[in-house]
Amino acid sequence: MPSIYRPRRPRASPLWQIVHRCWADFVTGYEYRHRPIHGPLRHDAIDVVRQFHRCGDLAAGFTRLQCPDCGHERLLAFTCKTRLFCPSCHQRKVQTTGDWIARVLCFDVPHRQFVFTMP
Repeated sequence: MPSIYRPRRPRASPLWQIVHRCWADFVTGYEYRHRPIHGPLRHDAIDVVRQFHRCGDLAAGFTRLQCPDCGHERLLAFTCKTRLFCPSCHQRKVQTTGDWIARVLCFDVPHRQFVFTMP
């Protein structure tokens, strides 16, 4: 049975709220607090956080979906497609990778796992 689409609310996420409140202060304070210990802040890390901050936001771009039968329209916000930082996009990647492994890599045979331990 197909599930009903429910648009997520990224701004309600505690991670999004922390990034929104603290990211600018973190970047400005990184140079004198953390750079001597951890090195320079990588540009790709800054880009990932910026993309995460705009993920699921209609103002950052969207596509319009229309049902061919009834004509009902829905707006679908673009996502950041980053892994490991954005929980929503990471979970989607985990599910599609798991489906691909089940379809392509795993043979349709019974599987067993045995664990041997030394006393």
